[in-house]
Amino acid sequence: VTGVQTCALPICLLSLRERRSMWSYGWRSLAGFSGLTLNRSADQLTLGLLVPAGSLGIYSVAVAASSPLPSIVASLGMVGLPTVAALSGQAKTIATWRILRRAALLLVFMSPILAVLLPWAIPLVYGAQYSTAVVPAEFLLIGAIFIALTSVTDDLLRAHGRPGFVSISQGAGGVVTIIGTALLAGHSLGAVAVVSSLGYVLAFALALIRLYVATRVRGRHCRFR
Repeated sequence: VTGVQTCALPICLLSLRERRSMWSYGWRSLAGFSGLTLNRSADQLTLGLLVPAGSLGIYSVAVAASSPLPSIVASLGMVGLPTVAALSGQAKTIATWRILRRAALLLVFMSPILAVLLPWAIPLVYGAQYSTAVVPAEFLLIGAIFIALTSVTDDLLRAHGRPGFVSISQGAGGVVTIIGTALLAGHSLGAVAVVSSLGYVLAFALALIRLYVATRVRGRHCRFR
């Protein structure tokens, strides 16, 4: 009981303004994660309404085969968020871009290896009947690169106090994916994978621009203090 009271004490001491700030950050973060979920699932949700179950299964295998890349790189954003949030001034800006560069370098080394392994790994793991998933998986791997970069960028935006913009960037990418999938679902799964990757590219571009603006504005404030 004593431990619970001790942990709760700092929260009780927060002012009304500080509590509102915490709630605002929390709701904006929740909206951002919702946008992320929409963007990553938009292609499969839309395909589920338009194509047979067999085609959806093949596409799901392609998605699963390309998914390890973002999962590995996301750890840089998880570590970078508290690191960058604790800094201020020029040190915050330098740490922000250093973490994003590390993510990009890691992807430069890992993505070609995964691209070479996919044509061999998919039939081995899922069976020869899923060999048609190789082409969509290769296209989705390009999208996975931008998913990984966006994941790190989104965490860095949260570290700069901009969690709400994630819902805008990811939501825009999800809209592009839904529209493109609806238009191309009857053509080929490879085409759907391409338009899905374009949605991820758009989300990353918007997030990167917002991060650049955030670091520039912070840099100006530091210079004029």
